[in-house]
Amino acid sequence: MVGIFYQCLYGRKPFGDNLLENEIQFPNRPQISNEAKIFIRRCLTYQVSDRPNVLQLSEDKYLKSYSKRTTLTTSSTLFCPK
Repeated sequence: MVGIFYQCLYGRKPFGDNLLENEIQFPNRPQISNEAKIFIRRCLTYQVSDRPNVLQLSEDKYLKSYSKRTTLTTSSTLFCPK
């Protein structure tokens, strides 16, 4: 699911053919917050045994802070709160 989200944001897959663990690159555009990057990296953890489950992810600081963000302005504000 997060892989598809990443692809929608950046127009490319988060992983290349020569993937090394945690080698997820974030292009300059669109800008997203560091918290969003950390969350995406957690969701896409290479080793399945190290990857958090959905309950653990639901408790993530990034998702918990959603109520503090607004969707009334541009979509980038959703990811980069001021």
